[in-house]
Amino acid sequence: MFSPSKLLNWRSVRRRPAVIVAGALLAVILFGAAAMALLIQAAGVETYVRRHVLPAWSQNVGRTITIRALQPRLFPRPRVQMTELVVAGLPGEPPLVVVESGTANLGLWSLVWSLGRHVRITRLTLEQPILNLVYAEGEGWTARDVAHSLRTVPIDVAVSLVTVNGGKVALYDRARDGTFTPPVTALDGIDATVTHDNDTSSVAVKATLASAVPNVDLRMTLTAQAPVQGHVVAKGMELRRLRGALPGRLGDVLASGLVSFDGDISEDDNGRYAVHGTSSIDQLWLGRQPASVRMSVLATIDRGNLEDFVVTANQIAIDGPAVRLLGDARIEANPLKARLDLAGPVLDLDSLLSAEPIGQGGAPEILPAHARDALAAASVTTTLHIDKIVAGEVTLTDFRATGNLVRGVLTWSECVARAYGGEVVFSETTIGLTADNRDWKLRALVKGVDVGAAMTEVAHARPIDAQLSAKVTLDGRGPDWAELQKTMDGRIEATLSQAVLNLDVGGLVAQALRSALADTGLGGLVPELGLGRRTRVGQVNLTLAVTHGWMQLEHPVRIQAAFGSVLLNGRIALDGRLNLKGTLKLAPEIVPRVGARPPARGPEIPFEVAGTLADPEVRLAITPAELLRPWLGGTSPRARGR
Repeated sequence: MFSPSKLLNWRSVRRRPAVIVAGALLAVILFGAAAMALLIQAAGVETYVRRHVLPAWSQNVGRTITIRALQPRLFPRPRVQMTELVVAGLPGEPPLVVVESGTANLGLWSLVWSLGRHVRITRLTLEQPILNLVYAEGEGWTARDVAHSLRTVPIDVAVSLVTVNGGKVALYDRARDGTFTPPVTALDGIDATVTHDNDTSSVAVKATLASAVPNVDLRMTLTAQAPVQGHVVAKGMELRRLRGALPGRLGDVLASGLVSFDGDISEDDNGRYAVHGTSSIDQLWLGRQPASVRMSVLATIDRGNLEDFVVTANQIAIDGPAVRLLGDARIEANPLKARLDLAGPVLDLDSLLSAEPIGQGGAPEILPAHARDALAAASVTTTLHIDKIVAGEVTLTDFRATGNLVRGVLTWSECVARAYGGEVVFSETTIGLTADNRDWKLRALVKGVDVGAAMTEVAHARPIDAQLSAKVTLDGRGPDWAELQKTMDGRIEATLSQAVLNLDVGGLVAQALRSALADTGLGGLVPELGLGRRTRVGQVNLTLAVTHGWMQLEHPVRIQAAFGSVLLNGRIALDGRLNLKGTLKLAPEIVPRVGARPPARGPEIPFEVAGTLADPEVRLAITPAELLRPWLGGTSPRARGR
C-alpha cells in the first residue's frame, strides 16, 4: 500500500526517482487544472460577464446586450462558448446585432494572474452574425449613437484575432408612423478576420455584393501613426441590383450589365478615406444594344460621417454599336447632386430609348427605399456634345445640349442641333427615360430645314422641295413609330418657302378632267397642259393639329401655281396617307385649252386627294354635267347659289 511517509524517505526517493518526478508532474497538472476550473467555472467568468461586462457594455452602448447561454470550457484550451448574443434595437426595431453562436479563446496567464478580472481574448469567433441597420424617416440612421459609443470600452478586454463567418448586413426603412419596409440585404456571405498586434490592426474581408456568388475581397491595415492603407476588388456586381445607387434614376436606362472595381484604399490630405481605382461595366445593354463602359473612379468619405461623400468618375468611355461617348461624372452629398458631361461621334436614340428595357424586373436592390428615392430625386446636370444623333429615320448633327435629369426625366434647358441644312432649337423639351415613364414633350423652333432632304431620308421619297421654318409643340410616348402614331398630339405652325412640288400637278388635273368627261365622249377636249414634272407653289403657310396619327389642317391652305389656284383642306396621316379635299380654280390662260368656248371666269372644280405623299391620287368631286356647265353658259359648281 502506498504511504505518504515513503516520500520523505531519502532512500526510497533514490530508489524511485521516476515515481517522484511523475508524481510531481501529476500534482502540478492536477493543481493547474483545479485552478483553471476554479477560475473559469467556480471563480465566475460567466458570473462576471453577466453581472459586470454585459451591464457595463449595455450602458455605454445604449442598448441592452444579452447572451442566452455561456459555457466555459477548459480543454483543450481555455475558452467560453456563447449562444445567441443579441444587441437590442430601439423599441419597435429589430435587434441591432444577432450572433447565432460564438467562441472566445482566453489567454491563460492574464486570466490566472488577475484572477479573472483581466480578460485577454486570444481569438473571438462569431458565427452567422447579422447587423440590422434602421433608417428612420426624418431622423436618420438610428444606430449612429452606438457607433460613437463604441469608442469607449468599459472593461479591459484585448482581442488579438476576430473571425466572422457567414455574416450579413440588412437595411431597414422606418416610416414616421412606425411601419417598416421589407429589409434589403446590402452585404452577404461575410467572412472576415481582424488581427491586432500592438498598434497595428489588419482587416481581411471576403463577401458577396449584388451577386449570387462571393465577389468582394478587401484588405486593410490600420495603425495609430500612419494613414489607412488597403486594397479592394469587387467583380461581377449585377448592375440591375445597383441601379438605385445611380442618381436621377440613370440606372434605369442601363438595362443590365456586370460592374467590377479594383482600387486602393488610403487617406487624402484632409483626413478623409479615399478609394481610387478603375471600374468597368461589361455585358451592358443600353436599351436593345450591347455596350461596355470603362472609367477611373475616386471616392472620398468623411470618416466621421459616412453620408458625406464625393465620387468622381474620369475618362469615362462608353462604346457599342449604337453609342460612342467619352466624358466625366461627379456625385456628392450635402447637398446631394450630380453632374454628367459626355461627348462623342454618335448616339442612336432608338437603341437608348427602347420601348421595353431588358432585365429590369425582379432583381433585389442593395439600397433601402429612402436611399433610392433620395438618389432618384437628385438633380443630374447633364451636358452633351454629339456629332450625330439618330432617332428613327431622323438624323441630327452637331448636337449641343445642357439639361437636368431628375427621377428618370431629362429636361433640356438649352439645346441646339443642325438638321438637313437648317437649325433646330429645343426649349423646355422633356424625355422620360424609364420603363414606367416613356412620355416626352417636344418644344422646338425649326429654321431653314431642307424639306426635300429630310423627306428623302425619313419617307424615302421627295415629293416636295422647300425651306421649312416652324414652331413645333408635340407630346408623345416612346420612340417606337407605331406607338407614336397613336400617342402623338400637338400643333405645328409652319412656313414653306420656295416650295416646289415634285409632281406634274397640271398633268394630274388634266388626267382627272379627262376621266370625268370620258363618259360624255369629250375627254379628248382636254389637252396635255405641258407644265412639266415640277410645280412651283412659292410660299405656303399652314397650321397643323396633330392627333390620333393624323395632321389636320386647322385652316384651308391656298396654293398658287401655273395651272391656277388651289384651296386645300383636310388631313395627312403620319404614315404618309392623304385625306385632302379642296377646290381648283383654273388660270384664265389654261381655260381655252380645256374647251372650245371659254367661260367668262375660270371654273372652280372641287376635288379630293387620296393615296400617299409618294403616290397621290387626285379625283374630281363633280359630275360631267356640272363640269361642263361653265362652258355651256352656266355657273361653276362653287358659284351656284351665290
